[in-house]
Amino acid sequence: MITISELRKNALFLGVKTSEIRRILPTLRQEYYPRSAVICREGEPGTCIYIILSGQVKLSIIEKTHTKTLTYLNAGDFFGEGAILTNEPRSVTAEAVIDAEILLFNQQTFHDLVERDATIMHNIIRTIDRRIRKRTLGMFHQQVKQSQIIALYSPKKNPWKTFLAVSLAVSLSQQTAQSVVVLDMTMNAPAIPQILNMGELPTIGEDEISEERIKKTLVQHDAGFHLAPMTTTLLKQGKISREQIASTLSVLQTLFQYVIINTPSEISNNTFEALDLSHEVVLLSPVHEEPPTGMFDHQDIITVYYCPEETQETEKRTVAPSSLVLISTQAVEQKFYAHGQIPVHKDSHDTTSAAIHKIARHIANLRIGLALGGIAARGLSHIGVLKVLENNNIPIDMISASNTGAVIGAMYAKGMSLAEIEQIVLDLEQHLPLFSARDFNPFSGGLLKNRRLLALIAEFLPEHLTFHDLTIPLRMITMALDTGKEVALHTGSLLKGIEASIAMPGIFPPVHYQETFLVDGSTINPVPISDLVEMQADILVGVNSFAPLTPSYTPPPKDYH
Repeated sequence: MITISELRKNALFLGVKTSEIRRILPTLRQEYYPRSAVICREGEPGTCIYIILSGQVKLSIIEKTHTKTLTYLNAGDFFGEGAILTNEPRSVTAEAVIDAEILLFNQQTFHDLVERDATIMHNIIRTIDRRIRKRTLGMFHQQVKQSQIIALYSPKKNPWKTFLAVSLAVSLSQQTAQSVVVLDMTMNAPAIPQILNMGELPTIGEDEISEERIKKTLVQHDAGFHLAPMTTTLLKQGKISREQIASTLSVLQTLFQYVIINTPSEISNNTFEALDLSHEVVLLSPVHEEPPTGMFDHQDIITVYYCPEETQETEKRTVAPSSLVLISTQAVEQKFYAHGQIPVHKDSHDTTSAAIHKIARHIANLRIGLALGGIAARGLSHIGVLKVLENNNIPIDMISASNTGAVIGAMYAKGMSLAEIEQIVLDLEQHLPLFSARDFNPFSGGLLKNRRLLALIAEFLPEHLTFHDLTIPLRMITMALDTGKEVALHTGSLLKGIEASIAMPGIFPPVHYQETFLVDGSTINPVPISDLVEMQADILVGVNSFAPLTPSYTPPPKDYH
């Protein structure tokens, strides 16, 4: 039964007399709405105000052919007051995002209370004003992202699940500067507090779930994230209910931007409840197996393939370059479980840490895409751009490129260092001239053959290499000669793609590819930003080496002081 003190925490009842709250208390009806349950629909008649005790509710409207999300409301909020005040149909649809406990405050009781105590009307006006200002500011400023609940799950017992949960918490904290908490639902030892040498910590589940009690269990690690362990004994006994998990998540997502759930390795109701209440699931799967994505319905699935360091290269190549792969090493595992060392906290330059940072950027929608456009020598300026990005610790998650940018991009995506790429360019003088009279062949569709140029490129990017061998996803931009439309190459022979991408019309012959002929695509898409959007990059960096070499501003006069 709801108490007066709990009701006072809601924005609707701030300052309302205790005697009036006591009077209406018996008339309030408490309902439980599981995830995805519709609480009210747009266009329906309104008969009550909804008061959120726990969980999260999404408000949306229908605009022509699609649904537009307006906002998310949490414990302490209320909604539905508009229909009560105006006697008009509901203007929004409300849906439970996290299982929600809600009080229904009927229309007649509301009007009676307003007559006796006008404070409640002041609270409604204040809340409406705050929402309007928030929505108005949102038109001009980037809105704050809603809190994300991310569950880590492995269909097989896997020591890397807990390692990844902790490491992701550190990486998200570092890369986003946002608050992160790990809800540890481990059933068997060692739990995260023991692994990280944090001693005995208070746990969630033994007492009634409330914001005050959860705050008392939160402990911050030196790496920046918070930890909230659930009671292991109760998890083992199956005595943690879905309602308790939902209430815990409801509180945590009001306190933190990212809530990471370290789900139990054992299959249990608690495991499935935690997964069902999550927005996203990081699904760990062996590199040679198909991940069981069919068991999820509403969550966004982020598949992370894991494989031991000694795994054969042929096995690693079964996944695409765009896939998230965690290369596990016994040394890293030993340091984590035996000494509580988190690699992304101490050293962020090894392969494992780089993979974890990449997964974190995927979760946080911070994937960085680089578009390289440029012809001939001007395209070599991309090396300087890449140097600046590396010097500022800005990683590249995907590349789209044309012409010379495709050559530089392919070398970088293959894993070559910038020092190696720069040395190759500096050594080009040894290979000059790249063309001779023998290459003059005007009847082949271009003035020159590119055999010597391709032979030089093949020394560093051999013919057997494919796009699948790259460590960074890459698209090479070409144009179909018959239609004039863009053809983005991202599979098959890497050298064939480069040949097509550098085939400048009228200079080099077109390249036969499948059932068409391809030429350099920089004529129709000089800086292929649009391809990065298709590749789902969140942050776009375009390098335009076609710009004039003259200053883009008017210099001051010589006598200027």
